[in-house]
This record gives sequence, structure tokens and C-alpha cells, in this order.
Amino acid sequence: HREAQATSPKARSKAEALAIAEGLLAEAKDDFAAAVKKGDPGSDEDLGRLFQGNLERELEYAVFSLKKGEVSGVIPTLRGFWIVRRIK
Repeated sequence: HREAQATSPKARSKAEALAIAEGLLAEAKDDFAAAVKKGDPGSDEDLGRLFQGNLERELEYAVFSLKKGEVSGVIPTLRGFWIVRRIK
């Protein structure tokens, strides 16, 4: 969204981005891969191994609080809204 870091002035509004993320949340809990395909460019099913201390505080807390296979809620960060699934 336009208020996120390193985005284009042509990006969608914060309200539109949040509505899209909230709309994808239920699908992400049922079929994460399908929800990822509907997400923004750069969305991926597996971002690889993540280490503590490398992510924004909100995102890191969510990732490391989830149990294997769980999907987060919508996480607001400085770089936009995220929905994450813990793989391992």
C-alpha cells in the first residue's frame, strides 16, 4: 500500500490492502498455496529458513509463535500486510 516502505505512489490505499489481506485470510487457513497465488507479487509459499533478529518485530513474533502448520492472522508491518504459515 502507499503508506508502506519502498512502494510506488500508484500502489493501492492502506484500506484496500487491508481488505484484500483480510479477504485472503480464510482461504490461507484452508489452502495457503491458493491464497499465495492471489497475493501481491513477491508472495511465496516458502521464504526459506528465517532466523530470529532478521524480521520486523511484529512479523518475527508471529512467525515464531505459530506451531508447525499454523497460519497467522493479518500482520501489519512497515512493508505492508502479511499472512504467514509456519512450515517447520
